[in-house]
Amino acid sequence: VDEEVYKVGADGTEYLGQRASKEVELQKGEISFDYSETKLTKENVKVTITKNTNIEGAKLYYKTKGEKGVEEGESNKWKEYNGEVEIEKNCSIVARLEGIMGDVTKEATGNVKNIDKLEPKTFTPSGSATTNTITVTAKAEDHEITEEYATSGIAGYSFSIDGENWSEYKEEGKYTFEKLTQSKPYTIKVKAKDKVGNEMSAPAEIKVSTKAMISAKESGNITFEGLPKDWTNKNVTVTAKTTSGYKIQTSIDTTNWKDEVSQELEKNGKVYARLVDSTGQYAEGESWATAEVTKIDKQNPNVPTVTLNLDNSSKTNYTSGTWTNQNVKVSFTATDNGGSGIASYEYSANAKDNISAKTSGYLINTDGTTNIYIRAVDEAGNKGSWSVQKIVKRDTSVPTVELTGAVNGATNVKLTGKGTDTVSNLSYGWSANKSTQPSNWTTVNAKTTTIENPVTSTTCFWIKDEAGNTACKLATLSSHTHVSGVCTGTCPGTISFGALAGNQCVQCGNYGRVATCNKCGRYMGNHCPNCAAGMKCGKTLSCSKTAGYTCSIS
Repeated sequence: VDEEVYKVGADGTEYLGQRASKEVELQKGEISFDYSETKLTKENVKVTITKNTNIEGAKLYYKTKGEKGVEEGESNKWKEYNGEVEIEKNCSIVARLEGIMGDVTKEATGNVKNIDKLEPKTFTPSGSATTNTITVTAKAEDHEITEEYATSGIAGYSFSIDGENWSEYKEEGKYTFEKLTQSKPYTIKVKAKDKVGNEMSAPAEIKVSTKAMISAKESGNITFEGLPKDWTNKNVTVTAKTTSGYKIQTSIDTTNWKDEVSQELEKNGKVYARLVDSTGQYAEGESWATAEVTKIDKQNPNVPTVTLNLDNSSKTNYTSGTWTNQNVKVSFTATDNGGSGIASYEYSANAKDNISAKTSGYLINTDGTTNIYIRAVDEAGNKGSWSVQKIVKRDTSVPTVELTGAVNGATNVKLTGKGTDTVSNLSYGWSANKSTQPSNWTTVNAKTTTIENPVTSTTCFWIKDEAGNTACKLATLSSHTHVSGVCTGTCPGTISFGALAGNQCVQCGNYGRVATCNKCGRYMGNHCPNCAAGMKCGKTLSCSKTAGYTCSIS
């Protein structure tokens, strides 16, 4: 039997016991564990073991349990606790108290399970590229939980391209490298870090090439708007559009390019457009699309040539400013300078007011004076200068002619002629008859002449206006002689009867009728046609005309 010794209990009572002969119950709180870090960490954890007891002479002992790599033996035996214990791997710490009598408490256990010293698993990233960017996507996993180490999970990723500095860690496993060169291969590395800071020692690697810029010449990559279908005399703005996702640059000479989608042209020419990425890269070579503006015309047409012709079978040339009694055909033609061609013409009487459109020649078929100015209008709307003034004078009205004659005694007749015209001026002349015009014309509106040596003859008075319209009156001179039975004596005419008068004859009962002479027209009153049939007129003829010369006008 072991040597008997005194032992002091927790309440101070002394009693006689035997060394190592008794295991004392461990009271709550008599042994406590404190850890330098309770959250996940990649560092060693320092464990402080505290005894909270008034057992006289009690000492604190500990050992690790389950610490992988520590074999059962001396290193894993009970050790007297002299301060904090540093734990490198997750494990349990067992502690107990020993009194001066050799009795011991039951074991208290503390656990270290928040150490993570393992790096994330290796992985293979993926990449996608544009002409000037590469986007890398990474998805890493942390190591599994082991007996020695916990797992903290992935905290973030860092990226590097072609050996350049690593990016700051970011939680999202996606990163875009910008401002790269088109058609170039790049080496990209990615490393992951867990939440306690363990970083991959061998970064994942991927090779990605940027794309080549597409050519604007490819079908549909660039379209143009604003190209005029019709001629215009205004500036033209051409706008390039694309659905490719790239920006557009435009130029009018393929040398100077602007970051603008539109170009304003003052004259006909070409507009070029190319696709560029955000760094200004574009496809190599002549990769631009081309639009051509051909419908700008800012030049005025030439002054028209105006031709005047009489509207007759021979189309005789008409001299501007002269009088005519025919219709006048106005013709005109002009040439264009800007390429659009002549579209129409315009007419004005004074080259400024009441302008009307003319598409072809036209007739002047109204009397009076017509002033003519013509200018050409091209397809773009440009208007040329007015032509030199042309004047058409048309008069188709026949003049009014008057001729009066008065017997002047028995030897001559005095004739007076006068003419009027509403449009043009007049001239006059005399001839023998209506078939022969005068050989000489005088520009006077009225003329009086005396015919000497009166004999039976004719004289014709002519009027002519400036357009050539004529009118005349014929004076016929004759000598009057009394004729028996016509101018003197008794009228031998027979009575004829007209409509029923309504009066009955008292002798024969017939109704009377109106009776007139069939020769001289004498009214005989109402007579019975039976009684008066065959009755002669018997009127005494007496001519008021005296022998001499008379004048008749026709």
